[in-house]
Amino acid sequence: MHVVEGTAAQLFSGTLNPSFTCTLNNTTPNPTGPANTVKVGCIFIRLAGGPGNATDTGAVVNITGPN
Repeated sequence: MHVVEGTAAQLFSGTLNPSFTCTLNNTTPNPTGPANTVKVGCIFIRLAGGPGNATDTGAVVNITGPN
């Protein structure tokens, strides 16, 4: 999943100017239960700049799309 700071209105009007953008990745293709591992990687654009990353081993993942 890709996450960008801002609102839908900013995105649709072309005025989106995020401070950061992140990507979240499940480490297993079909996560289940309350203790999934998710890797997070971010780029900080205006907040002192640079990349950052983390791993969350207690994430709850809900898959809502088709398999």
